[in-house]
Amino acid sequence: MRPGLSCTSPKLALLGLLLLVLVVGGAVLLSRSELRGGAWPEPLRIATASPGGTYTVIGSGLAARVLGRDPSRRLRHVIAEESRGSGENIERLVRGDTELALVSSAALRAVSEETRSKMRALACLYDGYMQLVVRKDAGIETVADLAGRRVYVGKRKSGTELIAAEILATAGLDPDAWQRVGEEDAFDAAARRLLQDGGGNDAAIFGGGIPTQAVSRVLASGRCRLLDLGDVATQTARRVDGLVETSIGREFYRGQKVEVRTVAAPALVIVIAGLREIRDVAVPFVLAGLLVAAVSPAVSALHRRRVPRAVAVALVILAVTAIATLAGGLVVASL
Repeated sequence: MRPGLSCTSPKLALLGLLLLVLVVGGAVLLSRSELRGGAWPEPLRIATASPGGTYTVIGSGLAARVLGRDPSRRLRHVIAEESRGSGENIERLVRGDTELALVSSAALRAVSEETRSKMRALACLYDGYMQLVVRKDAGIETVADLAGRRVYVGKRKSGTELIAAEILATAGLDPDAWQRVGEEDAFDAAARRLLQDGGGNDAAIFGGGIPTQAVSRVLASGRCRLLDLGDVATQTARRVDGLVETSIGREFYRGQKVEVRTVAAPALVIVIAGLREIRDVAVPFVLAGLLVAAVSPAVSALHRRRVPRAVAVALVILAVTAIATLAGGLVVASL
């Protein structure tokens, strides 16, 4: 696999845990200091994506965590707002219609250098996997078999749309070779179309952290499966800056029998450059991002060892809480 930026590599996970301890200590110090200025302009907005994807789940969770851990007590409302996805989130940030945005690194690399220079990344949250789901009765065995088929590739201006187009182009499929459906559909609606008999989707490409809610639902039905991108994954990762070749293990989804190759792009939290006021809330936000990035590999490792996912999440959270409590106690004791 091609090396590149990844949010869930073992090295990053270890670094995340180390930084987690340092940031907790910093948050304790910050909470004991006097911060200048009044309340943050209300509300603090986080642009996410459409329902059924990972951005909406993570965005809502981060909004709650930021509000609960704001050491300055200057935040009163934090709102996770739905959107079309990465492309629209970047536009909102530039226009000043949001303070923070979740975006795919591939989408960020696709904008102009001038626009990109206005952005700053606060945290890398997780790897957004491209997941090509096909109906088992559609007779689709390769990406090239999507020619002439009804395919969902995400909403317009989404990171999923951008990367899906690159995957299809790599397979030799131009936009006229397949039928795009549900361009205004959220992931949830696209999942329902996959399960329709007659007139529904033949395939759908979802982008997000694994497991993705919409993908879990269609695979659990037993009527769909993940398709291995094969050499198309390798070629797409080589051709498109910001993508890495990776794989999705069979343990992530009920009903998935084999590991499949695909591509992924790190999901980032970005902010407009020069927004000085964000510094007082950046610490808890980065803490939240590092927590997500750090615990994901540990949860997956436990799950591969047949530990139920709910139990694995609980064990990892207990471990992180213990480390954070110890770090905070040591810092306080030293003051």
